[in-house]
Amino acid sequence: MKSWLSLFRSPPPPLLPDTSTPSALPSTTCPEKHDVFLSFRGEDTRNNFTSQLYEALCSKQIETFIDDEELDRGGEISPSLLKAIEQSNLSVIIFSKNYASSKWCLDELVKILESKEKNGQIVIPVFYHVDPSNVRKQCGSYALFPKHWQLIFLGNMNKLPKWKAALTEAANLSGWDSTNIMSEAQLVKRVVQDILLKLNRMSQGGFNSKDLVGIDKHIVKIESLLQIGPLNVRIVGIWGMGGIGKTTIADAVFTKLVSLFESYCFVANVREQVERFGLNYLRDKCLSDLLEQENLRIGTPSMGSTFVKERLRRKKALVVFDDVDDPNHLEYLLGNSGDRCFGSGSRVMVTCRDRQILVKAANEIYEVPKMNFHESLLLFCLNAFKQDNCVEDFKELSERMVYYCDGIPLALKVLGASLYGKSKEKWESSLKKLEETPHKDIQKVLKLSYDGLDEKEKAIFLDIACFFFEFTRLADLTAILGHSAIMTIDILVDLSLVSISYDGKNIYMHDLIRKMGQEIIRQQSTIEPRRRSRLWSAKDICSTKDICHMLTNNTGTNEVECISLDMSEINELHISATALQLPNLRLFSIHDNTFSSKVHVLGGPVRFSDGIRFLKWIGYPCKSLEIHSTENLVELRLPFSHLEKLWDGFQNVPNLRKVDLIYSDHLVRFPDLSQATNLLSVNLLGCRKLKMFPVVSTNIKELVLGETAIEEVPSSIARLAQLSTLDLSSCESLQNLSSNICKLKSLCELNLSGCLRLVKFPEITEPMENLRVLRLSRTSIKELPSWLVHLIGLKTLDLLNCKNLEFIPNNICNLIHLQSFSLSHSPKIDKFSTIAASLCSLKQLQMNYCSSLSEIPNEFGCLSSLESLSLRGSNIVTISSSIKLLINLVALCVSHSTRLQSLPDLPPSLLWLDASDCPSLTTVSNPRETISNRESHPCYYGQFEMDLRNCLKLDPYAYDNILGEIANAIKYCSVDKPTCDMIVVKVPGSEIPKWFPYQSNGPSLTIKWIPPTSGMIQFVLCAVFAIEDRIDAYELDYQWETKIGDHLTKTTHSVYKGDIFFEYDENRFFEKDHIIEMTPSPHFIFNTYLYEGNGLPSNRYRRCNSQVVPLSKLNFLILI
Repeated sequence: MKSWLSLFRSPPPPLLPDTSTPSALPSTTCPEKHDVFLSFRGEDTRNNFTSQLYEALCSKQIETFIDDEELDRGGEISPSLLKAIEQSNLSVIIFSKNYASSKWCLDELVKILESKEKNGQIVIPVFYHVDPSNVRKQCGSYALFPKHWQLIFLGNMNKLPKWKAALTEAANLSGWDSTNIMSEAQLVKRVVQDILLKLNRMSQGGFNSKDLVGIDKHIVKIESLLQIGPLNVRIVGIWGMGGIGKTTIADAVFTKLVSLFESYCFVANVREQVERFGLNYLRDKCLSDLLEQENLRIGTPSMGSTFVKERLRRKKALVVFDDVDDPNHLEYLLGNSGDRCFGSGSRVMVTCRDRQILVKAANEIYEVPKMNFHESLLLFCLNAFKQDNCVEDFKELSERMVYYCDGIPLALKVLGASLYGKSKEKWESSLKKLEETPHKDIQKVLKLSYDGLDEKEKAIFLDIACFFFEFTRLADLTAILGHSAIMTIDILVDLSLVSISYDGKNIYMHDLIRKMGQEIIRQQSTIEPRRRSRLWSAKDICSTKDICHMLTNNTGTNEVECISLDMSEINELHISATALQLPNLRLFSIHDNTFSSKVHVLGGPVRFSDGIRFLKWIGYPCKSLEIHSTENLVELRLPFSHLEKLWDGFQNVPNLRKVDLIYSDHLVRFPDLSQATNLLSVNLLGCRKLKMFPVVSTNIKELVLGETAIEEVPSSIARLAQLSTLDLSSCESLQNLSSNICKLKSLCELNLSGCLRLVKFPEITEPMENLRVLRLSRTSIKELPSWLVHLIGLKTLDLLNCKNLEFIPNNICNLIHLQSFSLSHSPKIDKFSTIAASLCSLKQLQMNYCSSLSEIPNEFGCLSSLESLSLRGSNIVTISSSIKLLINLVALCVSHSTRLQSLPDLPPSLLWLDASDCPSLTTVSNPRETISNRESHPCYYGQFEMDLRNCLKLDPYAYDNILGEIANAIKYCSVDKPTCDMIVVKVPGSEIPKWFPYQSNGPSLTIKWIPPTSGMIQFVLCAVFAIEDRIDAYELDYQWETKIGDHLTKTTHSVYKGDIFFEYDENRFFEKDHIIEMTPSPHFIFNTYLYEGNGLPSNRYRRCNSQVVPLSKLNFLILI
């Protein structure tokens, strides 16, 4: 389960139909709004450039319109197509050889340019193997009236002038010419980058959502505080009162920036989730999302293994921690090490009501101000009148409402929505009610909307407010609450009582509204909680003690419909088997962050009423489950249970959607669920005694059987035609895999990692077009099967730690869509050459600790799409010079390669090089070209880092050359290319270069310096550390602290013995005018601190020299 992360992951693009028609084909299921409209000639580009461009746009979460139906040649362009063009923000026109031979393409072109003129639509032409001048002048294949086209254009002569004018106008626009780009893949990347830039600039003009009035100024401010680009990790706090819009602002910034990061996680409602599930659960869930690893369970207060920490440090992540109310919770979630927990370039936003929590943790704090009167009135009118101004007769009443709300967005939205369509008398009545309610009591303001609901709508609202704390998936919620919930949720959205995510998949409720609903339940019986309809663990509403008392004494009432019990503060609880046999109980949950069984049942299995729809019990203590009728059951979650079986005999479960019995160690039998037609997911991870493959519905989509005792996958698996995920990881008894697995045409991911007895695979005789991920790590395979050729859509192949794997067969070259390939810790692999040239889509290649690998062959230069290459711990001596041909390579890791002697010239696209701990390394290529040319790379974020720590045999000439070129590169980036944000270089050494004029023999340096008369003041920082004894990497950290007046900036790096650190950071600057305001004779203070791994100050160094050079002096000191 990927929780909130799935909001920003587009599904795989649909297969494009093989037609020759233009894109005049509206999709019947596409949304009304589009980011991009593609206009193209199908017979020319549908199955090549257009298809690649469409897939690339979808991977960037760009909503793109493309045709998906055949158009009758005698028809005209449909109104839906015209609407699609009008409602797109940007159009891409792909001019190909036969584009002008289609009257539909030409009509599209005219409409696009009309939309450009009328609506300001952005238009990008792509000249695909055609000369732009031919398009402009209508010659060559673009001559509009050759003889063989006379029949086509017959009857359209009146359109000819418009077509010609449109072709000329479009050809004069700035666009892309395929003849100027090296490869088609590069052309696609350039076009996508151009589209992203243009759409981002367009979005800066403001969101058009009624819920985001005034959001632009918040986004601009927070973006400036986040400083996207530099390699340092920054934490920005968003502070303000409840209902002020902290979460909305964080969500908007997150949505805009998320595509710039490798991984991301939005942790909503930290306070409530910690109370319900504990910090371990929340931290582990966040790590699972960031590392994209299901069921990551650490369980300890520390971050866990060094491996987990190192993986996280390699991720450039965007993280939001929403509604934090305890400084210890934030420190815990940040890994007890602050920003050092995340990878270079990561950004963290924290929303909080307590400023003191943020003072200790954040680099910057943004206080969310109240809305001004104009913004408040606009937001109120959008909700009360569905327009941006007041109805004249309601102007005075509206202004009174706005003044009452006092700039709180939540109150403005809720009150406005509650008054929509009401008479003046109703407005007066509402205002009168407001006057009777204390101004500070926002809870009562929110209740005005609740009062207008009918009884069924109120019930669903109260279920969401009082029970579904962890649920965000709208589909799950509506299934559990019944079909009427769909319409009710629409009503709740209209009244601003709940919010739906941008993609329509998730549902949210603000904590103030939730508290209002919970107060309504408390009022049902202020003295006896057992007489309330909904019971949950909460200190201020209904204590855990009250619920336990009711269950222990078997005094539950007919009124009880929902029970949610948090056992984290209870040692044990004794109940009878009939304590939960309450006639109206629909929703039940017992949870405990220790995953232990604290409830003891007397008198056999717990008996539930027939109306139960949702049942969750962590650590369920009985051997079986007793429900007389399971027809209403929708979700069954009994992880870490003592179950040996679910139930005896056949049970009719027509509504059952999900079953979760993970780590039920005693489970030996799983019931026949072949008739459960709505069953979508079964998770039996860790049921170690389960030997038989479960019998499930043919409609199931996810089947997780990892860490079970299953010995074979039967041939009957062919029935599961809808199965998309099959997880058999760590099934150590699994020996046989049915060849019928090739019948699973919907299968997208197959995980066989850790199946130690699986030595060979059955023959796969049919293509598996949809399989995208195949994981075979930690298996005993000796060779890859020949049927790999049938996995024509495979994108990820994981062969990590396959110690018996001896070679990679040539047929892997048929995996033309493979993007990620891991061979790490495969000691028998000694070459990877003959197949390299064919893996044209490969982006990530990991061959860490392949001890038999001794060379990087010339064929590596053919991996034109490769972006990340990791050869950590290998035995290579040299790297082929062909590596310079990898024009998309961004990251190269060769650290701990003890035999590596030299590094050749590297591609200019490189942004990150790690060659630390290479004791034999003597020569390194000139870094200047890499640094100066990287700006043109699509992945460029204004940063470069080179790590040569502990490379103690560097040739003196190479060492001096590196230092000199670092200086040249810094000068180049600060003066010639000011868009460069940061350069960080770490090399061994004991002396600071002479071109640093300000020196100190200690860890602190203060300079008095008259800055230039205008512009920014930037510094290059350098430090040398002499450590007393050899220490491991990351055991010590150093931190730069730059201060002028009250302004302070910090960055942190790890330390080796005898290292020189250079740091140029564009963001470590001060406005000259601002400096003069603070002090007429500015003093700049630079402090260097050394810390142990536990965060405490270290004294394990004999000497620490700090030196600084202002860039204005650097310009004179360094000659190019």
